[in-house]
Amino acid sequence: DDAPVRRMDWRTVLLGVLALVGTAVLVALVNLQMSTDRERDEALRKQAHTYEVIIRAGLLSTAAAESESALGRYVVSADRAIGRQYSQAWSNAAEHLNRLATLTRDDARQQRQIAALRRAFDARGKELADTALYSIFKRDRDALGYYYQVSESPARAELHKRLDGIVARERNLLVASGPFAEVLRVPA
Repeated sequence: DDAPVRRMDWRTVLLGVLALVGTAVLVALVNLQMSTDRERDEALRKQAHTYEVIIRAGLLSTAAAESESALGRYVVSADRAIGRQYSQAWSNAAEHLNRLATLTRDDARQQRQIAALRRAFDARGKELADTALYSIFKRDRDALGYYYQVSESPARAELHKRLDGIVARERNLLVASGPFAEVLRVPA
């Protein structure tokens, strides 16, 4: 009579142990999923940040090129409306530079690159402004000559070099940030 009771106790204990093991496995799976979701979300946040920095750098480059182009048209035509386009485009470029500095403020190395970029931007801005001044004062031949002289200046090259460095740094940060970031890596 005691044998069936012991057998039932053994089965009940085994069932309880299996239930506890199953619950522990389920809790571990839920925790693993939550951890994976957090890592994925962080990788997506970093990817979005990288894209935003890259896009902002591209917008800065585009605005600077538009400004240079408008200045060239202004030098040739002496049309004040085109001169205002040059000025507006350069102001837009400055706004993009400020936004880029804000986006990268959490990275000291990027801030050093932004400072160097700002120096190159200011030097390039001075070159372009000097060219515009020649046109403003009706020194058209001087304006045209100076425009061509600074068209491939070291400041222009430095500006583009610094922009490329900022983009490369962001890409490297994304790749180095973890396995999800590698999957989400920005194409070169």
